[in-house]
Amino acid sequence: MRGIERNGHGELTLLELLLHLEGDIRRRLEPIRVTPPQAWVLLFPCRHTEARGTDAAVALGVRLQTMSTVVTALVRKRWVSKRHPTKDDRVVSLLLSPQGQTLARKIKTGVRQVSTGVTANNALTATGLARLHRISAQHKDT
Repeated sequence: MRGIERNGHGELTLLELLLHLEGDIRRRLEPIRVTPPQAWVLLFPCRHTEARGTDAAVALGVRLQTMSTVVTALVRKRWVSKRHPTKDDRVVSLLLSPQGQTLARKIKTGVRQVSTGVTANNALTATGLARLHRISAQHKDT
């Protein structure tokens, strides 16, 4: 890819960096036909026992309806199953099927290979994160 002039700005902004990473993650997930939200739902039960749909929605920062739509699609594909641990049908725990577990392993392997580059690595260091917190605090004051 040819170089792109950034109007004198050498560093990528945080938004540019995040969009670059998201694009790279999407490209890594395409061969296994999984979207980033689906990948999130498949990985969430791996890290959180008794994972609930509401917990995944809060952690991802999406509305419960959005999470419900993703979970329904994964149930239809038989990658995830829902379990109702209480008599309240609104409470749903997420369980990975054997096929879902296989996909979760593939996702971990594929996304681990995402190239963040020097700019991303610098931005994600303690110094970069401290800078991000300062910028965030400045925006709250305005």
